[in-house]
Amino acid sequence: MAAIAGKGGSVKVGAGPSAVALVKTWNLDPTMNTADISALGVDYKSFIATVYEWTVAVECSFDMTDTNGQLALQTAFLAGTPVAWRGMVNASNYYGGNIIITSMPVAVVVDDAVTVSFNGQGTGALAYT
Repeated sequence: MAAIAGKGGSVKVGAGPSAVALVKTWNLDPTMNTADISALGVDYKSFIATVYEWTVAVECSFDMTDTNGQLALQTAFLAGTPVAWRGMVNASNYYGGNIIITSMPVAVVVDDAVTVSFNGQGTGALAYT
């Protein structure tokens, strides 16, 4: 398998979907939850797989004139509504699903560009295309 350079990645949101401007990084963290089924008298715990969950983090250089990207994510955050999300790993392959934006920290530093991060909780299935 060939390695993929991160510089070809991007983030898209909404029904369009529309590209989010000035993305610096995006991270996806899918996890499998488990249930402890250990019985009395055992020396080692036993588990079964239960349900998946996933979270997303997107860091951008701040640009709220990006109406279909950053502003759309901010609007979804303020309204508490899910938004369609795609984390593009290259021009044609992506992870995607619906997310609820759970936090939106903005950082202003004297010697750096203003940044905004959008942290989201996946709701429903995560797909790879």
